[in-house]
Amino acid sequence: MTLALVAVFLIARQIAGSFAGILATLIVASSPVTLLLANNPNSHAASLCLAAWGMYALLRWWERGTAWRAAAAGALLGIAATVRYGEALLVIPVVLVAVFNLHWGRGRSWGQAGALLACWLAPVVLLLGFNRMSMGAWTGYDLTGESTGFAWQHVADNWEVAVRQLAAGLFLTLPLGVMGLILLLARNWRLAAVLWAWALPGVLAYTAYYYAPETSAAGGVAYARFFPDHVPRLCGRCGVVHDAARAASRTVRELAAADRCALGGGGRGAGGRGVQRGHRHSVARH
Repeated sequence: MTLALVAVFLIARQIAGSFAGILATLIVASSPVTLLLANNPNSHAASLCLAAWGMYALLRWWERGTAWRAAAAGALLGIAATVRYGEALLVIPVVLVAVFNLHWGRGRSWGQAGALLACWLAPVVLLLGFNRMSMGAWTGYDLTGESTGFAWQHVADNWEVAVRQLAAGLFLTLPLGVMGLILLLARNWRLAAVLWAWALPGVLAYTAYYYAPETSAAGGVAYARFFPDHVPRLCGRCGVVHDAARAASRTVRELAAADRCALGGGGRGAGGRGVQRGHRHSVARH
């Protein structure tokens, strides 16, 4: 779990700066779900670690390129899918980033995208093949009938429980995280699409799961434990809200300064031009 928190910090810092990284790490680290799963030898901590590091590698590959980053991202996220089958939904942001990173005139981008997808697929295919040969079924869920537990009719029964347990696990940051994802759509729609593709499918899938107890012997997080892998990008989006508020405050101050310069007769002078240039630079950065 400690390694997962390092990845959470790096992801949030990559997207919204160091403040968001610290904030996201503190929120995830102090979550009741994280505190319980840190000492529980089940698959949730491992899948969170693999998913977080895989998404960080994916974002770094998107920014910097290189085949080894693509291979690392694909392998980590593919292995995450072998730890918990729900992590197979992370193939959606993988495909989105691969498409966004393609350049028609550059063969290297196609090769790296192919390496990303191949490295994601390799561990998944190996596990499916092993299961088929050893158990006669593609997954253990096929033998137990657990896969039939996902159905749309469960959403109506579970959505309130899901929202309450997400809110309990994230404290007051759940609405801020959602707001950050919405704000990001206007600022960088491609990145927002990738983060929504990380967050939404998994949350919807487990909202449609038959097992959604409000409380249990596990301290009330028996249902919330399905969601940690989809939480870090919501926490990081709190930094986007902070960043947007800071940019808005700076813009208001600069516009007020520009108005004062104009009223003082300096609107067409060097002082006025300097404030206007600073205002445009500030908005461009955000």
